[in-house]
Amino acid sequence: MDILSLAFQNIWRLKEWSISYPDQWRQKDGVNCGVFVCTAAELDIKGTDMTNEPLNQVQLGHLRMYHAACLIADSVPKGKKVRESCMAEAIHACNYYDSTRKGQSRPLYPHVQKEDWVKCETCNGWLHKDCACYEPSQSGIFTCGCDLPEPYAFTSTLTSLRDKGVEGLISKERIKELKEMLDSGERKSNRMFLWQNPGGNRALKTILNGKPTCFNEKHMNDLIDLIKPTLSLDYSLFSNIDFVIDVMVPEATIDILVRFEGFSRFYAE
Repeated sequence: MDILSLAFQNIWRLKEWSISYPDQWRQKDGVNCGVFVCTAAELDIKGTDMTNEPLNQVQLGHLRMYHAACLIADSVPKGKKVRESCMAEAIHACNYYDSTRKGQSRPLYPHVQKEDWVKCETCNGWLHKDCACYEPSQSGIFTCGCDLPEPYAFTSTLTSLRDKGVEGLISKERIKELKEMLDSGERKSNRMFLWQNPGGNRALKTILNGKPTCFNEKHMNDLIDLIKPTLSLDYSLFSNIDFVIDVMVPEATIDILVRFEGFSRFYAE
């Protein structure tokens, strides 16, 4: 169970598991271990009893083909239609499409020819990698956050906030780095798009600006007071004030939740 706990620590709550030792088909070779394990697991989940009998090579061959087909079917998108929609569109948090218009999604970056995707291994939903804040260098299983408890306690974030204040959550260097990524387009953000295109969709801007955060008013003001002098912008221009409040504050908050709580960007939104 220690190995399972380490392997699936971010997916299943193993404390709720019980251990059983059902009858299994007997293995008489050293090459079909995976076939036996996959078959035993599937039949146990389905509640089908097995008998303690050996399987012949013909049966094992059929089972191997069956499990291979199941793995391929589960890992390969079932046609382009599977990935036509990003889960973040449902909460108007997609960084590539504005979905506020009923029945029609408007691309925010029509010049982008390639959109990279990542699939949640728990719910099988799809997200743009930018909407998931998923880096190609990341290894392991990706989950969008659908397996996290509700309501979420934000323990790591709030503990650091209590002990060290806002400065303990995000450094000035990280704030500058975020701005550079937003300016260069390395980090896609629908908030950045709306700030750069003030004549854009007002409905989307209203939705994004109306989202609450896990911080109270004092902490939000502390975050603003940290960001403003760090960026050294000309705050006599209302557009720069809007940039701090409408873009940098939510982007910094999302970055904090991704790093402290291990959220995907989608779940942080």
